[in-house]
Amino acid sequence: MSAQIDPAALRKQLASALRRRDPADRAVYAEVVAADAAVAHRDVLQERDVVAAALHVHHDWPISRIERALKLGAKNREPLRQALADNPNPPDVAEPAAKLDQLVSLARELHQLRQDATTAAAREFDAVEAAEPPALEGLPEDPEQRAAYVVDRLRHVRGELARVAKMRNQAAAGMVAHHGWPTLSAARIAGTSGSRLDETTPADDSPTLRDEFLRLSRHGRKFAAEIAALEAERQRTVRQLPAPVRENALTEVPLAKLRREAAKVAKVADPDDRKAKAEELAKELYDLRRNVIRERTEAAGSLHVHEGRPLAQLVDVITPGSRNQGQLRTQITRLGAVPPKVVDAEQVLTERSATARALTELMNEVRALRG
Repeated sequence: MSAQIDPAALRKQLASALRRRDPADRAVYAEVVAADAAVAHRDVLQERDVVAAALHVHHDWPISRIERALKLGAKNREPLRQALADNPNPPDVAEPAAKLDQLVSLARELHQLRQDATTAAAREFDAVEAAEPPALEGLPEDPEQRAAYVVDRLRHVRGELARVAKMRNQAAAGMVAHHGWPTLSAARIAGTSGSRLDETTPADDSPTLRDEFLRLSRHGRKFAAEIAALEAERQRTVRQLPAPVRENALTEVPLAKLRREAAKVAKVADPDDRKAKAEELAKELYDLRRNVIRERTEAAGSLHVHEGRPLAQLVDVITPGSRNQGQLRTQITRLGAVPPKVVDAEQVLTERSATARALTELMNEVRALRG
């Protein structure tokens, strides 16, 4: 196994990766080397443990001697003891002591290579994140037409990204499942999270899986960069356009009264009558909640588009602790190229968010009364 591992070749691949012109490509291909080095390192450790077991069983080396040969710290001794226990009848190995020294040296070299590749990849990923979005060409001169074009293009590119991201994540999960890549390496290349890959069904293995994964990752990065550029352009454009001011009164939500009505429904003895009343009240709550969410979205859209507030900050107001910005972005986009300005938008967002949560809770309680 170890005879097929060539750290020098991996070093050359890392050097080649870092000579690429595009910083994103430098980051991705450095991370590929880190993933391959991690797989090789794990394989070498497994072979090392087999040789250690052979020395222990066939050559009467005590565990303490093996620990000294491996130069293990206290925290790594228990995994070795477990590996020896898992190999009670290992195959004998020619010149096992020399083989063990060779594997220890190789493991150390691969560990350092993985660290170097990971550090280089992180540096390049940071450079990509700090870079300005790419320039957009061919935009209409008229601000109103440009704003409409950008909104339409955003809708299209987000759809393309969603399509590519699904296949990309499946390919990434496939590299983890079939080729032993570390989840974090695959996630960094894909531009997603390790938890997302853990929840993704892996693609089937194939000779082209790695190339397909890298191709899809490149497309995903391209679409993500275009979305960032379009978002920046939309922010610039809408500030050149006159925006209507939302002056309609907010939907009145008499929560105390609605809670009393729910309590009355809960006391209805006849099951069929209680179900009918619960369904009627649930419908009223649903309609109220829909209006409140629309008003909440308008306030969020006003803050995001006209005041430049980050989506992550707005999402945290709507659903504290959440980081899912996609749904809010879609809702704001549906408001049009230039959503209306909302007076006291921050206060409206906070109040409407709390009201929506209260209505959702009450609606769930009422629906439970239907039996």
